[in-house]
Amino acid sequence: MKISRLNELNDPFEWHIGVRSSNENHHLIGRDAIDAFLSRLNERFGIICFSNRASDPVIWSHYSEGHKGIALEFEHEPSDSLVEVKYISDLPTFDVDELRNSGFDQAYTQSVLEKSFGRKSPSWSYEHEYRLHYDLSSDDCHMDGESYFTKISDNFLSKVILGLRCPISESDVDRSLNQGGFTGVEIVRAKKSDSAYEITY
Repeated sequence: MKISRLNELNDPFEWHIGVRSSNENHHLIGRDAIDAFLSRLNERFGIICFSNRASDPVIWSHYSEGHKGIALEFEHEPSDSLVEVKYISDLPTFDVDELRNSGFDQAYTQSVLEKSFGRKSPSWSYEHEYRLHYDLSSDDCHMDGESYFTKISDNFLSKVILGLRCPISESDVDRSLNQGGFTGVEIVRAKKSDSAYEITY
């Protein structure tokens, strides 16, 4: 699976942190410091994003080349590393004055950073997103060209769903899975529901 970098994601507000201060100079210094910090994070960390909704036709339109692609369904155990995205209007914001008055309290800084890692605007809520964060220097990640990847764990992949307009045949997918050492993976083709604006499979 490809690990996305922050600057590759389609939402320019990913991990974005607001800054406020009653002092314009402090505001500019705070903005520069946050931007530099996020730039360093982009060099070190990446994300794999998941949705818990394969029935939403908009998800297919946006992320599978207009229903021509595929969706992979995974089975997983609940884990602290799998973060559920919260859809909240308020932007996580550093109050520079509060930070200075607290003596640059580390707990305050940590709380603002944690909010930014798993928060998006409510307009993205249709994604029902979960995400895994990866340290790109870890043994789980390897680089191919300019992109990072991680292997799909054994018994993690449970189903391959072919999009409504996917030109690939079920037999081609089955052959590729077998060549990759994946067994017991169900292969299905998406269908349009006759009773709702939903994708069934």
